[in-house]
Amino acid sequence: MCIKLKKNGFTLVELLAVLVILAVILIVALPSITSSLNKSDEEALEKRKQMILSEAELKLDDASKANLRTNACSYSISDLIDMDIIGETDGKDQNGNVIDMCVGYNINNELDIVNCIACP
Repeated sequence: MCIKLKKNGFTLVELLAVLVILAVILIVALPSITSSLNKSDEEALEKRKQMILSEAELKLDDASKANLRTNACSYSISDLIDMDIIGETDGKDQNGNVIDMCVGYNINNELDIVNCIACP
């Protein structure tokens, strides 16, 4: 009498082989994925900084611009928020941290992102 065995699944060796293959793919792909995410975050931060600079250029009044030029100082993100140039959420990055930048005039007499020097 012959007994026929039904093969309705995977063997343990086959499952382990699939897991090993998936682990190798993950190890190879993970650095590429994380570097892409970091690059994306950096680009988003730069775009946000340029947006803040544009808002400052549009909304700063003549007296504020004259103060920046005369005193060779800069406005920080908190200064811009206090002056209602930007909103509180606009001054934060995608992680909710306050963006570290200041707006002032560069040597070409253009409003730009500059080193932070407090205004008197």
